[in-house]
Amino acid sequence: MITKKGVRFWVFVLFTLLISISFLGCKAQDIRKTFDTVKTAISSVRDLAKKTENEFKSSSGSKSQSQGSGKPRTGSKLSNDPDNDVAIKVSPSDKSSDSKQDNDSSRAANANRARAVGNAAQGGLDKLNGLESTFNDIAGIFSDKNDSGKIASGGGSKPGSNSDSSSSPSEPSESGAKGRFGAPVIDPMPTRAASEFGPRNVRVGHKNHTGVDIPTPNDTPLHALGDGVVTAVEYKNSPGRFLQIRYDNGIESVFAHLPNGPGWKNKIYKKAGDRVKMGEVVALSDNSGTSTGAHLHMGIKKNGKFVNPRSIPGIQLPPKR
Repeated sequence: MITKKGVRFWVFVLFTLLISISFLGCKAQDIRKTFDTVKTAISSVRDLAKKTENEFKSSSGSKSQSQGSGKPRTGSKLSNDPDNDVAIKVSPSDKSSDSKQDNDSSRAANANRARAVGNAAQGGLDKLNGLESTFNDIAGIFSDKNDSGKIASGGGSKPGSNSDSSSSPSEPSESGAKGRFGAPVIDPMPTRAASEFGPRNVRVGHKNHTGVDIPTPNDTPLHALGDGVVTAVEYKNSPGRFLQIRYDNGIESVFAHLPNGPGWKNKIYKKAGDRVKMGEVVALSDNSGTSTGAHLHMGIKKNGKFVNPRSIPGIQLPPKR
């Protein structure tokens, strides 16, 4: 069984590997692929631990229920001891009750262990996301000086190369990188935006707004902007449940305020590591986290930093209000 220490060990190995790769001069896209591979593996460990925990819990619950709903014990007799006429003779079912309690305790302990492994895996993913963000910042500095270091997990073209240098109106691309990009996140698009990127005066949430808010009813289908990979499906207090996608051209999108109530997994169709196609429905909208009404918060990252979505060619947005 995978242990909490084991998860921490492999996260440490990953950190060491990534640092080694960086010093060996590997391309940024190779390091990003390594991030994706390991994050997918850790996500699988987390999901398996959660499944194991639920199985132990359900098994323990069903056992306890079956024991509690059984017939009253039979075969117990009063002792023949004349000095103690209230003593009870122990029946075979009494002898087995202790072993059943031990089994229940064992199941509960295993469920706790599985929960600890799941928490450790989630912690590893959080650390990976932080390390990845730091790497994006460093790679972004070098990419400003040398375009060959630009991040493009799907394989990018260098400026001036002939490969995929043109793009059709329906498939705009960023900086000539491979991968389709430019689908509307909501179709049809609402007639106006609710809030723009940048500083704002608000009663709730952050004053520096990191995206564009698009008003839309709950359960509205949300589409991937292009071809890419899901890098995170997580929950935080302010954005609520969110889904992050890194597209093949290096741009990242963050869809926030997604479902987080009972059955939320039935409304988010992708998990970290899944490949998505341009225009594919990845989730339904909702209103989780810090929010005053049903809407989609769409943040856009370039080189690991939030930028104004309206500054990225190919992104379709409603008009400003």
